[in-house]
Amino acid sequence: MSSTCETMIVIDVGTSSMRCALIDTKARILWLQQRKYSPEFISDILVEQDPEIWRTSCFDLLREAGAVIQDKQLIPLAIAMTSQRSSVIPVDQEGRPLLNAIMWQDKRVLSICTDLQKDNERIIRLSGASVNSAFAGSKMRWIRENRPDVYKAAYKLVTPADYLAFHLTGEFVTDQSYGSRTSLMNIRTRQWDPELLDLYQVDESKLCRLVEPSSVIGELTAQASDYTGLPARLPLISAGGDQQCSALGLGVLQSGDIEVTAGTGGYVISATDHVPDIHDRSLICGASAIPGQYVLETTMLTCTAAFDFFIKRYYTSEEQPYLAADQEIAATPAGSNGVLVLPFFQGRGSPDWNIAAKAQIMNVSLGSTRGDMARACLEGIACEFTNHIDLMRPHIGQGHAVMTSGGLFKNPVFSQMLADFTQNEILFCQDYESTLYGAFMTAAVNRSVFADYATAFNQIQTVHSFGKIQPSDDNRLIYESIKTRFNVAYQFLS
Repeated sequence: MSSTCETMIVIDVGTSSMRCALIDTKARILWLQQRKYSPEFISDILVEQDPEIWRTSCFDLLREAGAVIQDKQLIPLAIAMTSQRSSVIPVDQEGRPLLNAIMWQDKRVLSICTDLQKDNERIIRLSGASVNSAFAGSKMRWIRENRPDVYKAAYKLVTPADYLAFHLTGEFVTDQSYGSRTSLMNIRTRQWDPELLDLYQVDESKLCRLVEPSSVIGELTAQASDYTGLPARLPLISAGGDQQCSALGLGVLQSGDIEVTAGTGGYVISATDHVPDIHDRSLICGASAIPGQYVLETTMLTCTAAFDFFIKRYYTSEEQPYLAADQEIAATPAGSNGVLVLPFFQGRGSPDWNIAAKAQIMNVSLGSTRGDMARACLEGIACEFTNHIDLMRPHIGQGHAVMTSGGLFKNPVFSQMLADFTQNEILFCQDYESTLYGAFMTAAVNRSVFADYATAFNQIQTVHSFGKIQPSDDNRLIYESIKTRFNVAYQFLS
């Protein structure tokens, strides 16, 4: 490897793992490592994680990256960090956690969210999003009301990204893409909003300083440099939240571009250059990973986690459980022989944020097979994604190709399902690291490697080619029927 090979260090702090990659200025991944972990599901309501797991994973991955950089004589230009967005950690002035992180899936805030419903129209108008349990503001208020000792002692209330940024740079800074997932940031001014802070009873002094996504938020401290072997004062760039980065890495650059992510949770994201008029709970308007731009977003609280439910219960006896499930799903006809699954294992996100909703497995008979149920789960997820895309149609128009990312899209049957449900072309790239590449694009534009995001994405496309799946008319009527049954069944639940 040439000693003039420049590289970006990219960190992705996910819900179930952390990844670190070295990506050179030609958009080639030179090295990639992962640390797996899992939140602690204490109950159906309580979900926490020890923040030390994130700190240790981050520093150890950066240390491994530093060794590779030295061995291959690479030139690191910056560290770019992207992360899950809404988990909350109260920390003291030295960045020490005072509680475990309250994870974004945690629902202990239900009573607070219920109380805030009377102010929901104001909250939507100011923040761009309805009251919901996933956002950070209600978790901060829960700490104040239920652990006043911790709230008083906390110097800052931070996200995982803010927590790691402090330990790397000594700075308490967050970017606006995370701010827009708190219910505390004014979506138009992109600053902490006094009215929202009052509604959520959070002191602004407890929050990090807000900056635009793609900003340099600090430089690597001498202590962090000593441990990792990376150069002191190496800039740390906040690349934006993980879903914003995933969309960016898939080329969601201008109004109407749309992306579907099927990860632990599910997301549909479209780009927009302005804040639209949103008057209900159906859509979230947030800050994009691109400075000054916005995204429209919907959320599915369980996605691959719903599919994993079936794998853990019906396929654990198989030597390769996911392969066995994939084979049976492929052999099961569209419509799953009548079985219908509503995959709301952690409640429903968009459009109504009904966290009391429960999953339903319906129309099961003595002749139903595990393959029927596994396929019905995927059809339920694809149906719900279609509902989400329908919510965006008035704002983005018709006929856009759908970019995809996340584990479920490695299953070609699921990709075809979504194409057939939506009657849209699906674009995919197997094993493409969209979130890492979105963070890479942000850092590369910041460091003037590329003039703009479109140029950066064009370079990525010289390394990775995207395949296409066309919608088939064969299953259109079947899936229209499933969509009707699905939505009617949900109405009976709510």
